[in-house]
Amino acid sequence: MVKFCGKISFLNHLQSFFAGTSWIGAPQAVVNGIVKVTGAKYDAVNGVYTVPCTTYQNSSALPDMIFTIGGQKYSIPQIEYILDLNLGNGQCVITAFSMDGGLDPP
Repeated sequence: MVKFCGKISFLNHLQSFFAGTSWIGAPQAVVNGIVKVTGAKYDAVNGVYTVPCTTYQNSSALPDMIFTIGGQKYSIPQIEYILDLNLGNGQCVITAFSMDGGLDPP
Protein backbone atom coordinates (compact mmCIF):
# COMPACT_ATOMS: atom_id res chain seq x y z
CA MET A 1 0.00 0.00 0.00
CA VAL A 2 1.17 3.53 -0.73
CA LYS A 3 -0.34 6.53 1.05
CA PHE A 4 -0.01 10.25 0.62
CA CYS A 5 -1.42 12.54 3.33
CA GLY A 6 -3.26 9.50 4.65
CA LYS A 7 -5.82 10.20 1.92
CA ILE A 8 -4.74 8.56 -1.31
CA SER A 9 -4.10 4.85 -1.27
CA PHE A 10 -2.83 2.77 -4.16
CA LEU A 11 -3.23 -0.74 -2.79
CA ASN A 12 -4.01 -2.37 -6.14
CA HIS A 13 -1.03 -0.83 -7.91
CA LEU A 14 1.78 -1.72 -5.53
CA GLN A 15 2.89 -4.75 -7.49
CA SER A 16 3.57 -2.45 -10.44
CA PHE A 17 6.10 -0.16 -8.78
CA PHE A 18 9.60 -0.17 -10.22
CA ALA A 19 12.49 0.31 -7.84
CA GLY A 20 15.44 -0.19 -10.21
CA THR A 21 16.07 3.55 -10.30
CA SER A 22 16.17 6.47 -7.90
CA TRP A 23 12.94 7.68 -9.56
CA ILE A 24 9.53 6.16 -8.80
CA GLY A 25 8.08 4.21 -11.69
CA ALA A 26 4.37 3.48 -11.34
CA PRO A 27 1.16 3.16 -13.35
CA GLN A 28 -0.11 6.50 -14.68
CA ALA A 29 -3.04 6.39 -12.23
CA VAL A 30 -0.57 6.41 -9.32
CA VAL A 31 1.53 9.17 -10.90
CA ASN A 32 -1.68 11.18 -11.36
CA GLY A 33 -2.39 10.77 -7.63
CA ILE A 34 1.10 12.00 -6.74
CA VAL A 35 0.62 14.96 -9.09
CA LYS A 36 -2.73 15.78 -7.49
CA VAL A 37 -1.41 15.70 -3.92
CA THR A 38 1.74 17.69 -4.71
CA GLY A 39 0.09 20.19 -7.06
CA ALA A 40 2.72 19.42 -9.70
CA LYS A 41 2.38 20.69 -13.26
CA TYR A 42 3.46 18.83 -16.37
CA ASP A 43 6.44 20.33 -18.20
CA ALA A 44 6.02 19.11 -21.79
CA VAL A 45 9.41 20.49 -22.88
CA ASN A 46 11.30 18.31 -20.38
CA GLY A 47 8.72 15.52 -20.03
CA VAL A 48 8.55 15.80 -16.24
CA TYR A 49 6.20 16.99 -13.50
CA THR A 50 7.37 20.07 -11.60
CA VAL A 51 6.69 22.00 -8.41
CA PRO A 52 8.19 25.32 -7.31
CA CYS A 53 11.64 24.83 -5.79
CA THR A 54 10.42 26.80 -2.77
CA THR A 55 8.37 23.66 -2.05
CA TYR A 56 11.58 21.62 -2.12
CA GLN A 57 13.27 24.03 0.25
CA ASN A 58 10.39 23.93 2.78
CA SER A 59 10.64 20.54 4.47
CA SER A 60 7.01 20.60 5.63
CA ALA A 61 5.41 21.81 2.38
CA LEU A 62 4.60 18.34 1.03
CA PRO A 63 3.74 15.07 2.75
CA ASP A 64 5.95 12.05 3.08
CA MET A 65 5.16 9.20 0.71
CA ILE A 66 4.55 6.09 2.83
CA PHE A 67 4.93 2.58 1.44
CA THR A 68 3.64 -0.32 3.52
CA ILE A 69 5.22 -3.61 2.52
CA GLY A 70 4.58 -6.72 4.55
CA GLY A 71 3.15 -4.60 7.35
CA GLN A 72 6.35 -2.50 7.58
CA LYS A 73 6.03 1.23 6.81
CA TYR A 74 8.70 3.00 4.79
CA SER A 75 8.55 6.78 4.66
CA ILE A 76 10.02 8.79 1.78
CA PRO A 77 10.33 12.47 2.69
CA GLN A 78 9.82 15.14 0.03
CA ILE A 79 13.54 15.86 -0.04
CA GLU A 80 13.90 12.37 -1.59
CA TYR A 81 11.20 12.62 -4.26
CA ILE A 82 11.75 16.23 -5.38
CA LEU A 83 14.94 17.23 -7.20
CA ASP A 84 16.39 20.52 -8.36
CA LEU A 85 17.66 19.73 -11.86
CA ASN A 86 18.28 23.40 -12.67
CA LEU A 87 15.37 23.57 -15.10
CA GLY A 88 15.07 27.29 -14.55
CA ASN A 89 12.06 29.42 -13.62
CA GLY A 90 12.39 28.16 -10.04
CA GLN A 91 10.99 24.73 -10.90
CA CYS A 92 12.01 21.40 -9.34
CA VAL A 93 11.09 17.90 -10.54
CA ILE A 94 8.84 15.29 -8.96
CA THR A 95 10.79 12.05 -9.37
CA ALA A 96 7.92 9.91 -10.61
CA PHE A 97 7.29 8.52 -14.06
CA SER A 98 4.61 6.46 -15.76
CA MET A 99 5.32 2.84 -16.59
CA ASP A 100 2.27 2.66 -18.87
CA GLY A 101 4.35 3.01 -22.02
CA GLY A 102 3.73 6.70 -22.56
CA LEU A 103 2.84 9.90 -20.84
CA ASP A 104 -0.72 10.87 -20.13
CA PRO A 105 -0.48 14.11 -18.19
CA PRO A 106 -3.59 14.99 -16.20
